[in-house]
Amino acid sequence: MCKKSLLLLCVLLPIYLPAETRNLSDYKLTGQGTFTANDQGFVITNKLINITHMGTIVGTKLKFDSSAGMYGVLKFTLQSMGTREFGRFRLLIKGQGKALLKKVIYCDRERRTYEIPVFIPKKVQKLELLFCVSKFIQGLSFEDLSFQQQRNKDFALVNPLTEKMWAYEGMDANAEWRHEANLRIEHNRKANLKIILEGKSTGLKIKYEMKKHAFPFGTAVRLDTLAAATEDSQRYKKELLSLFNSAVPGRFLKWRMWDNWPRSKVVAQLKWLQDQDLEIRGHALVWAGWTHLPKGLERYQDNKEKLDQMVNHHIKRAVLETKDLLSEWDVINEPYDNNDLMDLLGKDKMVEWFDLAHKLAPELELYINDYDILAYPGAAHAKKYFEILAYLMAQKTPFHGIGLQSHFKEEVTSPQQIYRTLNDLAQFNKKIKITEHDFISDSPEFQAAFMRDFLTVCFSHPKVAGINQWGFWEGAHWRSRAALFNQDWSERKNLKAYKALVFDEWWTRGEALVDEVGEINFRGFKGDYEIQVYSKDNKLLKSLIFTLTNDDSILRLRL
Repeated sequence: MCKKSLLLLCVLLPIYLPAETRNLSDYKLTGQGTFTANDQGFVITNKLINITHMGTIVGTKLKFDSSAGMYGVLKFTLQSMGTREFGRFRLLIKGQGKALLKKVIYCDRERRTYEIPVFIPKKVQKLELLFCVSKFIQGLSFEDLSFQQQRNKDFALVNPLTEKMWAYEGMDANAEWRHEANLRIEHNRKANLKIILEGKSTGLKIKYEMKKHAFPFGTAVRLDTLAAATEDSQRYKKELLSLFNSAVPGRFLKWRMWDNWPRSKVVAQLKWLQDQDLEIRGHALVWAGWTHLPKGLERYQDNKEKLDQMVNHHIKRAVLETKDLLSEWDVINEPYDNNDLMDLLGKDKMVEWFDLAHKLAPELELYINDYDILAYPGAAHAKKYFEILAYLMAQKTPFHGIGLQSHFKEEVTSPQQIYRTLNDLAQFNKKIKITEHDFISDSPEFQAAFMRDFLTVCFSHPKVAGINQWGFWEGAHWRSRAALFNQDWSERKNLKAYKALVFDEWWTRGEALVDEVGEINFRGFKGDYEIQVYSKDNKLLKSLIFTLTNDDSILRLRL
């Protein structure tokens, strides 16, 4: 039960630390409401806040007696006021310094009332309500915020969460962007194949089925899990090979791990991956923040020549020891906020690191890699990444691709905005790779929906050259809630969405009778195919593997 006194606190506490400290007056906040208190809780009787700048948390604190525990409902009216169809913010409810509820809430332009059930444990006497828009630039309008005590212990069944709390612009099944994306997929990811049977072919039948995508659908792998002699390890290998055609050995090629895990074991597992016909990418040669560099390297800060030599030595040994096993390397990782080496040695060292890696292994594709570019377009992080890319281009740096980590946590970016950002990056005329994708959500359905839409929009863009999940099994994943399999290997809904696209909608199979001139024609997704020729009485006459990569390909067969 609330006391009648209420303290409103408006504080600046960004979820992601800003580059500089801002005062509250730097943000455009309007309509700071009138508060009243009664025996049931507190009520804000008019509009609380309209947020038109990123990075702001507005917090409200109230004191009450919860010696016996308390059930309640947080209620407010919300509306998106920005140019986007959907808005979003994070709601955090804390008691005694502990989070009681965390949720990302989505809203559209329709004015809606949201009612959220909350349980407040015993002895919690101060409740904090925090509303945060993090880095997502938008306009949001709150009205009629109240917290009402509920005596009914079945409070969770009262006024359940509206489905609009799990939504984003373009999520609708009939959204216009889907048609455009499917047209691009048809154009960019498929090719025509003509099969000509030479000799007598009347009445023969040809069956064709994909065996492997040309497009890399990959995942991060744990080399220690691969190396283990356990049932889980065997299942891990099986699912890896059934779901993916590309792999990146997670943290096992990072500099800090280089001397902490035996090289022989690393090489053995890389060779195993290579033997399974998986494309393998390296991650990462230079992660230039002290937090991620080998311990003890900081003591060379006053000896720049020595520090420079040590960085170059690592690049040389890493590239030379793995160049026959990998197809590409992330040369620089997260330069926005891991730039201690560049600050000391100069930003031109980025160019030199690429030059060195290219000279050591000119056959390898070299990438730069960073996070939050798709998650928060227009924010300082993304803007800086574009500046770095422009600098590398101006210096004629030998790099081949742009890496986008694409980790999402409850908050997502609409498919339309993702495509716009990919288009903006396409100006550099480099390959684009989704290098480390995963998504955490409290809603399995929402998680699956975003898996479907994220894959679709990225696969549709002609410059995207691969999509890597950052793990797939809960038992070997840095964010267990984002995994595709549970610990017991039961499938999650996001995995089912992944398989429905990659191995069904984007998978080509079929059969056709050979026509009077001995030909069949079909259009299929680029990749490896098994081609089989059958007689009139359905006997297998010929079987082979053919790789479809170019449009209007011709395969001639003689029986």
